[in-house]
Amino acid sequence: MKSKPQTLYKYRPINPHTLRIISDSQMYFPLPIEFNDPFDCKIIPDLKFNDDEELEKFMRDVTNAKLDIPSRSLRERWYFIEAEKMRTSMHNDVHKFIELLRLCCFSERSNSTMMFSHYANGHRGICLEFMVKDDDFFDVLRPVIYPKDFPSINPAKMFPYKPLSTERLWMLIEPQFLCKSQEWAYEDEWRILKVDAEPSTYNFAEDTLTAIIFGCQTTQQDKELIRDINKSRKVPAALKEAYIIDKSFITGIRNCVL
Repeated sequence: MKSKPQTLYKYRPINPHTLRIISDSQMYFPLPIEFNDPFDCKIIPDLKFNDDEELEKFMRDVTNAKLDIPSRSLRERWYFIEAEKMRTSMHNDVHKFIELLRLCCFSERSNSTMMFSHYANGHRGICLEFMVKDDDFFDVLRPVIYPKDFPSINPAKMFPYKPLSTERLWMLIEPQFLCKSQEWAYEDEWRILKVDAEPSTYNFAEDTLTAIIFGCQTTQQDKELIRDINKSRKVPAALKEAYIIDKSFITGIRNCVL
């Protein structure tokens, strides 16, 4: 796993929710169904076996006993039926868990033109800089991975499937919320995961928000609005701005004086 970064960034348009992030040190954690990627969080674990022998061995491990049925065909059929029940039960457990999960997404990058364009209203919004701390807000912080192939999560290969404890369920669930297509790799994304349907918002420490970076096209009016809100914070964030580096497709970051 990648080392935890010291700072993370969140690109935002300028709207009432973004202003509350600054004024109240409060972040909204959406449900997975609210994400913009149709493949996001759709990797459901599935039981798969190479042959009947592997199925029988797995079911013996699960039941912790050898089934006393002399006919091999009947025994294999029983194992197959029980495995199907288990697969259905597992899928139900996973979907129930998904309904409780909320995520908040961040990036390692502070000057991504594409993210300023996609998430910050065409460079008219802002990028928020956060200092990563060892506290309750960042308690489950994980990097997103971008595999070449669509991943498969097979509990039969991970451990014997018994009634799911929270720990076992997390081992099954976590990979599907941290896998995205390579097309998204430019985001260098990290996610905070919370296993609570409510609340939908969480507070972070005042000194966690360390900088507010204006986009290249943020209006003067919006800059002054955010400056004034930022002044009311117990620990005001530094104000910075993105700018176009001459004769290049790169943006730089510099201090902003208003």
